[in-house]
Amino acid sequence: MGVPVKLILGMSEREYEQYWIALVFRGEVEGGPVAVPTIGMQLEALSVFPGAITLVRAKDVKPGMKMLKVNGRIPGEAGYPVQ
Repeated sequence: MGVPVKLILGMSEREYEQYWIALVFRGEVEGGPVAVPTIGMQLEALSVFPGAITLVRAKDVKPGMKMLKVNGRIPGEAGYPVQ
């Protein structure tokens, strides 16, 4: 997950982990992000947790999912930074 974290969130994998640890420690959230291994489970998680975000390959985007733009671009557009 390191490359998407750096490109999308602007932090290293370690900084991302520390960010969530700090949120949990301060009681601002109950726990860190949930990692789910399959597209089906990601779709289910998206329906269970309103406002949830998941990282999937563009070819795996299913009906009902929305893509977030990165630097104003979506996958397939020139200049999209995540490959």
